[in-house]
Amino acid sequence: MSYDNLVIALAVAAAVPFLLALAPRVRLPGPVLEIVAGLVLGPAVLDRVRPDGTVEALSVIGLSFLLFLAGLEIDLERWRGPAARLVALGLAGTVALTAAAVGWSLDLAGLVESPLLVGIALAATSLGLLIPVLKDAGAADRPAGQLVIGGASAGEFCAVVLCRCSSPSA
Repeated sequence: MSYDNLVIALAVAAAVPFLLALAPRVRLPGPVLEIVAGLVLGPAVLDRVRPDGTVEALSVIGLSFLLFLAGLEIDLERWRGPAARLVALGLAGTVALTAAAVGWSLDLAGLVESPLLVGIALAATSLGLLIPVLKDAGAADRPAGQLVIGGASAGEFCAVVLCRCSSPSA
């Protein structure tokens, strides 16, 4: 068993923060550089790294850890009253207007097989990108940052639940 893919992925993950620290004038969030590195090193361009079993297992652990940390960022004291209503309204609007409309429009055009899956995917956000960007900007603890984190968390939670409920094995 070769661990080359894992070593390269870990090296990129460790190198990105150092590279960004060496160039403080570059206002680029770390996750953006990590995505670009994955694109360049992966099968799409240089084909040096492939997502084998070891890398996929580590990615599941990393995603679980990231979502756990996202939960730690939410200040529930701020989620009473108007903030909770705003998040719920925003999530409902996203699912109903954007996700459902785009999913079924693509289905009517014959471009997708599962409009519900497309709708769920569009309702999801990327906490992995939002939280580091908000932290880098010093906005994670501000009311607007908390609103974004709460909305993104609700979107992720909703997408996971809907995806699980809509799968044939559920």
